[in-house]
Amino acid sequence: MSLFAGAGGLDKGFESAGFDTIWANEYDKDIWETFEKNFPNTKLDRRSIRNIPSSEIPDCDGVVGGPPCQSWSEAGALRGINDHRGQLFFEFIRVLRDKQPKFFLAENVSGMLAERHADALENIKKLFSDSGYNLSFTLLNAVDYNVPQDRKRVFFIGIRKDLNFNFVFPKPFKSKLVLKDRIFDLKDSALPAKEKQHTNGKDCFPPNHEYMIGGFSTMYMSRNRVRSWDEPSFTIQAGGRHAPIHPQAPKMKFIEHNERVFVKGKEHLYRRVSVRECARIQTFSDEYVFYYKNLIAGYKMVGNAVPCNLAYYLARSIKQQIMLYEDNFGESPKGNKYVKSTENSEIMVLISYYQSKQKEWIKNQGLYNIRLDEDGLRKIGIKETSVKYLLLRTNAKSKAGDIWEVTDDKPKVMTKQDLVDKDYQNPSCDNYLVYSIKKIEDGKFKNTKWNIEKLLDGKDKYKPFAVTLSELSESSI
Repeated sequence: MSLFAGAGGLDKGFESAGFDTIWANEYDKDIWETFEKNFPNTKLDRRSIRNIPSSEIPDCDGVVGGPPCQSWSEAGALRGINDHRGQLFFEFIRVLRDKQPKFFLAENVSGMLAERHADALENIKKLFSDSGYNLSFTLLNAVDYNVPQDRKRVFFIGIRKDLNFNFVFPKPFKSKLVLKDRIFDLKDSALPAKEKQHTNGKDCFPPNHEYMIGGFSTMYMSRNRVRSWDEPSFTIQAGGRHAPIHPQAPKMKFIEHNERVFVKGKEHLYRRVSVRECARIQTFSDEYVFYYKNLIAGYKMVGNAVPCNLAYYLARSIKQQIMLYEDNFGESPKGNKYVKSTENSEIMVLISYYQSKQKEWIKNQGLYNIRLDEDGLRKIGIKETSVKYLLLRTNAKSKAGDIWEVTDDKPKVMTKQDLVDKDYQNPSCDNYLVYSIKKIEDGKFKNTKWNIEKLLDGKDKYKPFAVTLSELSESSI
């Protein structure tokens, strides 16, 4: 479900990752035709979000969107729901609280992390947490995710608390796309806008391949606006007059502080990148057509969008991490504090392997971790999450000193950073299943040894598995 959908960059990325956008909300009438023609299977609600009751919004797995920038700062300053500028952010919070999807994604400009907004940021984080979500947020540059553009934005991603894990952002790509990769083939076919920036319509090929005409302000000429073919673009902005200069032009010449000029004799090369070139830089495909009468509206739609490729990689990570959780624990009922538990009333024992170098950390922290990597190296079922005891071993046979009592009802999912904060050395996986344990001090298992090889019965000796306490007792030797 998409709030403040705009032209649909986020939604296109999520659809590419396998999500269906079942419902969207956008109040700007200049965007309606573009969104509806590119998302024919999505219900677009054109009303102001303030006028849409939660009961008329469908249930969904996730809510994505970017409440207008000013609404974040106003809401963070706690001006309240009665301040019209802060209302839109609170509407986003209202939908989260009422619908309780499994996850949300919200985007904002990088300025949100400035020191002067520190108090507002803390208040916003609390609003998300109080709505029932474990929050992860970070500053991302789109250029790190197959987007040929330097574009820094803050992303807030929340996972519903009963799912019991924090989202881990995908790692940046080492290789970077540059302008030549995306727009070189368009360099000779752009059309200038018609009078008063009116569109050329169907004369453009590909669609929207037209650029704004007119002069450049003193502010625009205060610094270089040209990136070369082998560089990523400057940030694509919502205002066409601020669009970057096409890379066919040489870099602007420095005169003095806050003054640049076009290279003499090359002035004809200094045109703005077209709406379609902006769209390609934002990683929209040419099949994604923008509908407008005036180029100002076209540049605005494209510039306000989240780059499709960046949205895709975030969506893919969200999907993988939630599926990994549900594959391991079962799907958690909405609002339930814990994941599904086994119906077997017998006491369960988890038998798991550890390396000798981990022994001191386990002993000192009272924790035991199992990797939850995407390759399925450690697949944990429901039985393995509903255990009373943990039997740790370094070989096929174990003795009494290796058995621990599990102190929590359920294990927790922790991130790599969570373990680093607890002095775990060199964690190699993004997510871990972590059991809180304590040494058994009484004589319940005194002098007992077990034939673990018998219990393995062909199982992978490095993979954790659960047995009943009765089954464990039968293997004693």
